[in-house]
Amino acid sequence: MTAHHWWVSRYEEKLASTHDDILRLYRSRWELKPRVWVAVELLDAGMPSTFFRQFLTKAQQSEISRTFGITRGSFLVNWIKVLNHIHNVCAHHACPWNQPVTFRLQRIPTRMSPVLDPLHELTGTPKSRIYSVLYLCAFLLDSLRDNRDRTNKAYTLLFAFPNLPGPAINDIGAPENWRTHAIWEAQTKHTRRLDENGRV
Repeated sequence: MTAHHWWVSRYEEKLASTHDDILRLYRSRWELKPRVWVAVELLDAGMPSTFFRQFLTKAQQSEISRTFGITRGSFLVNWIKVLNHIHNVCAHHACPWNQPVTFRLQRIPTRMSPVLDPLHELTGTPKSRIYSVLYLCAFLLDSLRDNRDRTNKAYTLLFAFPNLPGPAINDIGAPENWRTHAIWEAQTKHTRRLDENGRV
């Protein structure tokens, strides 16, 4: 079975078993295929990843990548694959905290984006841990402009990690200077102001 046949078969299964009222209306009353903005509600995490990787041309991948300030679509192909893997790990209640990431981020060249330079600087064990993926998520969300609150929540969770014997923030691959990394910079300044005012 080709990737295309697998994808279409998977989609048809989703459409046939959906309990969504709008999708059922499309299926039963009009016998029409749902419009794409309706159909995407059916997709599980792996289906967009496969679609992007297998069915889009390199030019199309690069065009979408430019939404995030990246000119080469091959990087976004890799990132989506990594994010899909982490999604599956978390969905099955595995613990990615101090474990190596099976699918690793493609090496990011310097000057691709100043915000991504910290990922380029990660080497050895830190490069294979979850911090690099968390940083990438923050970068992608921040690129969409309307999702800064999620980045702030991620920073707050990392910042609040207790300094106790045993598990440490470095276990996830975060270097000692992680708070100075560009994606967290605004939140770090905000936290520093709170410290100076004695409110934390």
